[in-house]
Amino acid sequence: MSKENDEIDLMELFRQMLIGFYYYINRRSRLLIIFSIIGIFIGLGIHLANRTVYQSRLIASTESIKPEIIIDLVNSLDALNQSDKKQLQKILHLNDEDINNIKKIESDTVKTYYKLKAVDNKYIYEIDFTNIYINITYKNKLNLDTLENKIVNRLKNNKFISKELNNQKQSIQTLIAQLDKEIYKLDSLQNNILAASMKSSNISPGQLMILNENSNSFFHKDIMELSESRVKYINRLETLSPLQVIKPFDKSKTKEKTIIENVGFFFGIFFGLGFLVSIILEMKRKAIQLTKKD
Repeated sequence: MSKENDEIDLMELFRQMLIGFYYYINRRSRLLIIFSIIGIFIGLGIHLANRTVYQSRLIASTESIKPEIIIDLVNSLDALNQSDKKQLQKILHLNDEDINNIKKIESDTVKTYYKLKAVDNKYIYEIDFTNIYINITYKNKLNLDTLENKIVNRLKNNKFISKELNNQKQSIQTLIAQLDKEIYKLDSLQNNILAASMKSSNISPGQLMILNENSNSFFHKDIMELSESRVKYINRLETLSPLQVIKPFDKSKTKEKTIIENVGFFFGIFFGLGFLVSIILEMKRKAIQLTKKD
């Protein structure tokens, strides 16, 4: 009998809760509808304002400057883009349309390449160069070629990077000058040996030919190695830059949120907010009723 009474009490409690919830919804339905409509319109407005969004990626390598410095400088442009577009426009020298179409600029590493280096009879890996990417998120149209040149020029004109590149340029020029001296010394030494051999009366024509071939072979190898190093340093000097672009910006549309996703998201937020407000109002109403009874 006790169990049956408990079941009846629970059923009655559940019924009372349903009745109370029904009257609660009935009293606060207008509030919930108003908040829901506001959420729907906000979601629809945001969807229409941001429906055409593109993303393009540039991939570049950096050997001259630490990649962390390049990445921080590029990401600092995005900080300006979010806070002060006029300042960003002044830095990059872009027109009003392009600067207003930029939504986000971000950079990070793609891959770091290493090489083996012998140190104290042991081989260790050291960084050879690092590939980094620069992502541009934008709406409508944007001159990507112009933007690429502006970003690279901005990096080149940075005081720290400019100073670092000048130091590296001077070091490479010094190495090239030293190689030129070594090549000249070897070439002069080779000519002096041959000239001295030709003056000697004790060497037969056959011996002179053999000596000439041996001397040429010996010096030729060293001169060629030095010349190859010189060419590498000259190429390094010509390509000295904070960034070497491997893959320029290309246009590709990003995945967009559908209208259902945008509207549903803001509908859920504002419906929940309306529900919270209605609970607060309902608690206030109950408190007033209890006060009146007392």
